[in-house]
Amino acid sequence: MRAGPEGRRKTWLSLAAITAVILVAGVAGTFIYATRPQVEASVPARSSEVTVEVVTLTPAPVARTLTLTGTARAIRQARVAAETGGRVVWIAPECEPGSTVEAGQALLRLDPAPHEIAVAKAGARLARARAALAQQRIESEMQQRVLDAGEAELDVAEKELERLQSLFEQRVVSESEVDKTRAEYLRRESVCLAQRQRMRSDDALIAKAEADVKLAQAQLAEARLDLERTSVTAPFAGEVAERLVELGTMAASGQAVFELVDYATAVVDVEVSAHDVAVLRAPVAVEVTTADGAPPRPGRLAY
Repeated sequence: MRAGPEGRRKTWLSLAAITAVILVAGVAGTFIYATRPQVEASVPARSSEVTVEVVTLTPAPVARTLTLTGTARAIRQARVAAETGGRVVWIAPECEPGSTVEAGQALLRLDPAPHEIAVAKAGARLARARAALAQQRIESEMQQRVLDAGEAELDVAEKELERLQSLFEQRVVSESEVDKTRAEYLRRESVCLAQRQRMRSDDALIAKAEADVKLAQAQLAEARLDLERTSVTAPFAGEVAERLVELGTMAASGQAVFELVDYATAVVDVEVSAHDVAVLRAPVAVEVTTADGAPPRPGRLAY
């Protein structure tokens, strides 16, 4: 069967299309082949030996320094007061503000003359009280001897009365003699009773005299203590922050005369951010430095 002109045209178009596809495929294959890299030719041969260095890791703390600025305040500070009254007659030259003093060092002295007079008066009162006590004891001893003698005579009178009563029952003596002896016995008994009462009064007087001696002793001790207190001393070592009296002024008992501060142990108040609080809760070493250039001092944290 012959194909018409239109059929032959379609056949030629199909062949042309197939030929075009084949040509395109051939060109693409040629391009791919031509552009493939020559790996074996461009990369040089590598050595099979590799050097390896092994390092052992050891955990170690990492130091971190946190610098904080704060205000220092002393733990111990006191207003030193006079414990007795008097006129200021001496002030230590080293007691100016800013000076340092040692514990027990004399800071000032008050006029001791009035207190020396008080000691002398108290001593005289004590001597008088002791003399009164001694006199009272002597009198009591004398009254005791009188009582002892009276009781002895009473015993004799009692025995004599018993003897006469026995004789009276035997009708040897008269009733009047017995009555006379009985009257003498009752008199002596009354004397002994009065003497015993006096002895009890003497005991009370001796107790009062002993109390007077103790009171005079206490007054003398107080006067001596006031005399010692005319010297005002430092209760602890520290720095004189302020002097509150002048030479010649009167200081009353309990009046503050110096302000003393101990900077040997101080507290430094600092503000810490919330970020650093957790770090400071762990055990840390603390070093405190001051603005005056003094050597750093160790410290500890307190919350």
